Amino acid sequence: FATVLYDEAHHMAALEFNRVASFFTGHRFGLTATRNRTDGNERFFEVHLGPILYTDLSVDVPPTVYFAHPGLAPTSAERDGFYTNDMVNVVKVRQWQAQNKLRNGMIGRLAQNAQGAGHKVLVLSHLRDGHIPLLQEVLPGCGVVSSKVKGKKRLTNLTENDIVVGTMGAAREG
Repeated sequence: FATVLYDEAHHMAALEFNRVASFFTGHRFGLTATRNRTDGNERFFEVHLGPILYTDLSVDVPPTVYFAHPGLAPTSAERDGFYTNDMVNVVKVRQWQAQNKLRNGMIGRLAQNAQGAGHKVLVLSHLRDGHIPLLQEVLPGCGVVSSKVKGKKRLTNLTENDIVVGTMGAAREG
């Protein structure tokens, strides 16, 4: 090939993708929204692609971000359950949050208030099976976007629903 385009080029830092990159000569272009990797290994894809040619950080409509604090705190016993080998297990913390009915009720009210103000609302969670069904309970009739929802159904859920619940992973997929 005379030209190769690498989508999600930041994955080229992984060994198997890095090996494949050297198979192709000619013009190479990489697309990524993850310029800086948390492991610092961006130098691996820079070797194959060279320096950045184009960056556009502008947005047509700047987002307005609101933070809502539910005022919830785990009990001492619940906090003790968050640890694995003396380290905080983030998955266990997320599971505790996902199961909290007061928190889910607050998420539901915030989403419905935003919808009532004329906004389309996307509610994202880290846990597909552990949280999405609970959000569906507090947001009946919402659309769902997760790895279980594919193709046209995903697009339909996004375009035909004012409130959509989904996973962070699905949001990354687009």
